[in-house]
This record gives sequence, C-alpha cells and structure tokens, in this order.
Amino acid sequence: MTRTTTAKKCPRCGRVMGELSCRPVKLGFFCMRDYLILDDAKLIHPTPDPIGEAEQSVIDEYAPQIEKAESLVDAALEAFSAAQSAHFKALTECHRVGIKPQGAPELMRADGGAFGLAVDAFARRALSGRDRRKLTEAEENARGEVEAAEDQLSRERRHLSKIERAYDNERRAAKSRDRDRA
Repeated sequence: MTRTTTAKKCPRCGRVMGELSCRPVKLGFFCMRDYLILDDAKLIHPTPDPIGEAEQSVIDEYAPQIEKAESLVDAALEAFSAAQSAHFKALTECHRVGIKPQGAPELMRADGGAFGLAVDAFARRALSGRDRRKLTEAEENARGEVEAAEDQLSRERRHLSKIERAYDNERRAAKSRDRDRA
C-alpha cells in the first residue's frame, strides 16, 4: 500500500503553498494573487494613552467653558436663521408688490435665474406711499438684523475656536507633563 501525499493548496487562489509561493506569515497570510491578508488576531492595535491627573484637570477646567461657548454659538445660529427668515419674508413681500428697496439683495434662484414670484398688480395699485415706505423700512430693518446676527454669530464662533485652541494646547502640554512624571 503506497501512501501519497498531496501538497497543501492556497485557500485563496489554489496554488501550491511553499516558501516562494503562497504561505502563512507573521501578520497573517501571503497569497500570490491577493497579496498580504492581515489577521486581526495577530495584529497589535495601538492603545490610547491613559488620561493622567494633569490632563484630567485641564479637561475639567475647559469642559464647562467649551459647553457654554457651544451653546452660545447654537443660540447665535438660531437667531441668525430667524433673522434671515424674517428678512426673506420682507423681501418676498416687497417683490410681490413691486417694490425694490435701495441696497436690497436681488432675489435669485440657486441656478442664477430670476425668482419666480409674480408681481401682484392689484396690491401694487392699492399700496399707498406710507405703506410702501413701511415695507421698505421693514426690509431695511430686517436686513440690519441679519447683519447684526451674522456679526454676533461670527464673534461667537471665533470665541469658541479660541477656547478650543487654548484647550488643545493645554491638554497637549498636560499630556506631556503626565508622560514626564511616569
């Protein structure tokens, strides 16, 4: 009775396994067709450094400041959105009755075409001079509120980024101090 052995075959491509062909390696398996296939069980993943005392104190110091600044940015963004909505309503009302306030932005679609609001001829004729002036002033006031809200939003965002930069710098320095102690 003769015993024949067959060479091991690669499970990926079917080639005969050998030193210069498909073979198991330290990090997984090397296949001539699929190249290196990493085995997660054999990999050593980096672990984050543990948070030290100095770093934790920096986190505790800056967390309420960042949270407060983020809430101020959110409030400023809501105020800006509300002001922008009110300004758009005033602009569409002016456009509907055929008034073009001086310095008002032109209503355009996203593709650059003219905005599709039809001018209400009856409202245009029935509008008195005082009503036209009120609409114009309402649009100008709404535009001023948008500009003020936009300025406030940019100030709050700058303040938040300033706090975040200081926090990152302090945390980096504290992490370095913790490493030096260890």
